[in-house]
Amino acid sequence: HSKIHWRNVREYIAAAIVAGTFSYCIFVIPSLLVRAGCVLLIGGAMYVVWQLHKRGATDPLPAEASASVWTDYYRRELERQRDALGSIWKWYLAPFLPGMAVFTLGMSLAVPHLGWLVGLIDAVLCSAVLAGVWALNASGARKLQRKIDELGG
Repeated sequence: HSKIHWRNVREYIAAAIVAGTFSYCIFVIPSLLVRAGCVLLIGGAMYVVWQLHKRGATDPLPAEASASVWTDYYRRELERQRDALGSIWKWYLAPFLPGMAVFTLGMSLAVPHLGWLVGLIDAVLCSAVLAGVWALNASGARKLQRKIDELGG
């Protein structure tokens, strides 16, 4: 319960940093396309926070203290977290794709003569980050499945 709580707190802080950073960019970058990308990225971060709260928060601990009640609770929580990690493409990564695409296009057009290089570097970096986040979460989902399997049942 505590581990999930602090993971979510870290995610909420990261979303606030994303929102703050791209809010700042809206005011300092003159390109309307880049600004639109920033707005989409902020919206993506807010959607992820809502989904994380909905999918990733833990249920309240059961009041009854029997071993079977606690085991069932623990299994359900592991399954919920596994399912959340296993579906991150649709609720955690995909919401950032429109903003990343618009931001990258805007940055590419804003840099004369080297825009294609800026766009390529941005696309490669974004793809690497997305792949890394997906891989970490897929690994986490497999670890949770092993714990579920150990519980039997």
